[in-house]
Amino acid sequence: MYGRIQKQSPNSKEQRYPYNVPYRGNFRDFNFWKSSFLIMDPKERTKRAQLFSKAAQTYDQYAKPQRCFAKILAGVLKGHLEGKRVLEVGCGTGYFSELLLKEHPAELVLCDISDGMLEVCRKRFKNHPEVKFIKADAECDYLGERYDFIVSNLAFQWFSSMEDGLINMRRHLKLSGDLCFSTFLKGNLREISEFAGIGISYPSYLEMIDIVEKVFFSVHLDPGRCVCHYPNVQAMLRALKATGVTAVSNSTLHWTKDRLNIFKEEYAKQYTDEQGVYLTWKGVFVYLHD
Repeated sequence: MYGRIQKQSPNSKEQRYPYNVPYRGNFRDFNFWKSSFLIMDPKERTKRAQLFSKAAQTYDQYAKPQRCFAKILAGVLKGHLEGKRVLEVGCGTGYFSELLLKEHPAELVLCDISDGMLEVCRKRFKNHPEVKFIKADAECDYLGERYDFIVSNLAFQWFSSMEDGLINMRRHLKLSGDLCFSTFLKGNLREISEFAGIGISYPSYLEMIDIVEKVFFSVHLDPGRCVCHYPNVQAMLRALKATGVTAVSNSTLHWTKDRLNIFKEEYAKQYTDEQGVYLTWKGVFVYLHD
């Protein structure tokens, strides 16, 4: 369907289930795994949920890269969701969800860890009976009955363990189900990393291939990037904070006023074109088939 790289399935159960826990039965037997999810640090879960709830009302106005990646991912999914049961992981304020609804899924279940984000979505889709809502941490929680498609736009980078998150996604797919998502890669926010030496650690393209191949056997990855422009450096830093990139924005909070001013001035000199100050968001579009 997506021109995936087909891999031959291993013969033995030990090969087919190369996870952190030994194979203990039918992978699709819900009674086997339904009560044995990963336990995430409650404080970390609460902190993440509060972060996004706080940002919910202003998130859309700053989410330039999220919109850019959402449009590309929606284009890939065009023509494949009609009549399907679809789960969106990390729905946020529902921008990507709106694009998904244009494909006429039979049911679209929106999942987010944040009450604030889900409240925005409930208002946004109040006239869409086919849209349902789940508050959950998709990395480790039970997400309801199985789905034809699971999709996600720029949410998987928040997982504590990408591999564990993918295992949970696969548990919730029907036979021959599909998982399609976008996430960030090493080299994201390159300008800030090169100029100031601060940033977030992301997997490389090859590391991402290794991760997904541990869980799925039909995989295809397409790298992508989005260059976003801002009126000035202060607006760029404000957008990073508003969309949750706190590892970068919080680092600048510990700078002196003079150092911050120097950063703004020098960054603008190096990374400005006719459209304004720019920042590169580097990611990958991942298509997996069970």
